Amino acid sequence: MTKNILIYPGFVTDAWCSIEQRYLWLDEPLRKYFNVFWLVPPTGSKYTRCINEENRDKEPIYVTYLRKSNANIIVADITKFNFIKNYFLLKKILKTYKIDVVTQFFSPLGYYVELAAKLTGIKVIRKELNFTFHKKRKYKMIKWFFWKYSTDYYIPVSKPVEDHLKTKKLIKGNSYVVYNGLDIDKFPEPNSTKSKEDLINEFRLPTEVIFISCIARIDKSKQQFILLEMLYKLIDKQIVLLLVGSSHDKAYKESLLALIKKYGLEERVIFAGYRIDIPKIIDASEITYLPSSFEGLPNVIIESFIMYKPVIASDIPPIREIVDVGINGFCVKDNCIDEYCKRTLELLQDKEKRKEFGINGRRKVEKLFSKKTFIDESIRSFQKAFEYINSKSC
Repeated sequence: MTKNILIYPGFVTDAWCSIEQRYLWLDEPLRKYFNVFWLVPPTGSKYTRCINEENRDKEPIYVTYLRKSNANIIVADITKFNFIKNYFLLKKILKTYKIDVVTQFFSPLGYYVELAAKLTGIKVIRKELNFTFHKKRKYKMIKWFFWKYSTDYYIPVSKPVEDHLKTKKLIKGNSYVVYNGLDIDKFPEPNSTKSKEDLINEFRLPTEVIFISCIARIDKSKQQFILLEMLYKLIDKQIVLLLVGSSHDKAYKESLLALIKKYGLEERVIFAGYRIDIPKIIDASEITYLPSSFEGLPNVIIESFIMYKPVIASDIPPIREIVDVGINGFCVKDNCIDEYCKRTLELLQDKEKRKEFGINGRRKVEKLFSKKTFIDESIRSFQKAFEYINSKSC
């Protein structure tokens, strides 16, 4: 009998990035093996996540794409703090559609759906994108107890995330790693000269500037302050840092602005905000940075390699999963500003090394992080999950 899967994405409604794109790839391929349903919020829902509040009355972009693919959509207004209402609404949906498994993809609705599923006797498959129980995350013990109770099977995005969950005694043979994938063919052909000219004109900068970029939300876990410290030490260089990403942590952004003012970097740091032209930003940059304190499997590194660009990033396990030190980039210990400076100068002064690193990065993406590999492995992960769940119910 074909199994019924309920997916609850919960993406931002008025933005579009590789997370939304990647998981919508799965709808049609998964339908060859399972009955797939997507739980989405109605237009105007108060629990809909928006970049701009004025866009609340617009249909989520990912829902539009689901409709175009003739996906099975279930519209339900999950209220943020009304558990009783949520429970009875979700229980009705789970029973009506005879759901066997619920699974989430980057969803803040997860706790409501998963708890309702467990109370209704439905299995839960958790797609884990990050080190949720990292020492700097809030409510770690509450989340641990909830996951211990609710989750039947895990699909981590990298081996380090799987290992991390094992150390927390959450995984005991009930997991299958699926690496993030990107559609390499959809990326533009590199044209660094044109991309750089476009950004110089957009931001009205002198032609001799050297762009570097950090593409990540403005959040203390991304540690953009490290790059400001580095830039200050490289004060005699014509380097302009592009900080690309939305900002939800106002206090952290204010601290970055204060640091920029302290070091006199006002003309050398640009907050570019949320952008849809990430490939162009990467293409115009000589180096991409990601000094995060924790990650799962960062898309921006994969994107950088697709555009043949080297990476300098934190020396943490999920990044070492992608970055081969001295081959396609460098990993630097937390807060080692001098090392960031050294590696930056090493690459900026050696065009051939930058080119070599970029080519090596591209090869790795083609081998491990392609769209086809992601789809094939995702389907296999669900098959493995049902095999495990069935074995436990026998």
